[in-house]
Amino acid sequence: MPLCSVGVWAAAEPGTRAVVATGTLAPGARPAFELQTLNVFGLPWPVAPAAASRCTEIAAALTASAPDCVALQEVWTEAALAPFLQLGWHVAHCAADRWFGRSGLVTLSRHRIEVAEWRAFDAECGLDALANKGALRTSLVLPDRRLELWNLHLQSGEAAGATRRLQIEQMLDWVEEGSVDRFAAIVGDFNCVPGDAEFTRLAAGLAALGFRHLSCEQPTFACAGNALAAGAEPAEIDHVFLRDPERVWTATRVHDRPFVSDHCGVQVRADARTAVVSR
Repeated sequence: MPLCSVGVWAAAEPGTRAVVATGTLAPGARPAFELQTLNVFGLPWPVAPAAASRCTEIAAALTASAPDCVALQEVWTEAALAPFLQLGWHVAHCAADRWFGRSGLVTLSRHRIEVAEWRAFDAECGLDALANKGALRTSLVLPDRRLELWNLHLQSGEAAGATRRLQIEQMLDWVEEGSVDRFAAIVGDFNCVPGDAEFTRLAAGLAALGFRHLSCEQPTFACAGNALAAGAEPAEIDHVFLRDPERVWTATRVHDRPFVSDHCGVQVRADARTAVVSR
């Protein structure tokens, strides 16, 4: 596989930063557009043993499934990041001045990344305060248009709902600030499930901006191998919200056999030949 070039700092606004590395992997002829999101469980040792080998396995799975772009969460160490930098994709990621060393968010794309911008949440609590959670916004240059992609990771924990609600409100403000009627996606680990109060507020706020939720209608948090989540029930906490007036999309669960993380991935796909007939 070709290697990515050396990254450079790219800041869209004062106080924001993201590393962008230009890859050499060409998109090729593709009849459909596919977008994935996956939490890779790449926490530092000893919280997540074998994170580096797990991320190597996930990188191979991404090569095999070959989406157009993928948003990763919990890529929190240099060792976890390294396998993804070696794929030859265009890459955006960001460092953090916290114990984990990184924000955990990485966006990989077969298409050129024109802009990469990192924003940290103001509200945080518990162990998540060490992780510097937030959102990584990228603008991807596709053959026919641009995709504005938000990759984010919200506060974890059932008892941290108040913090998560504050993060949701801040995220909605961010999206609304630059919102225009164009192709856009908001994806990641939201740590809330369809039907609860937090998700309902999130979905309503994004619906007002033209986004709809694409559900795989299956649990995405599998809890396998995660001692921090021992006893937790499987839940659908990884989501894709999409705004696209031109195509019909479908969502499926991916990277679930075998489980390579404590999460499954979610993939959304649009056939390039399929036009929207109703909304």
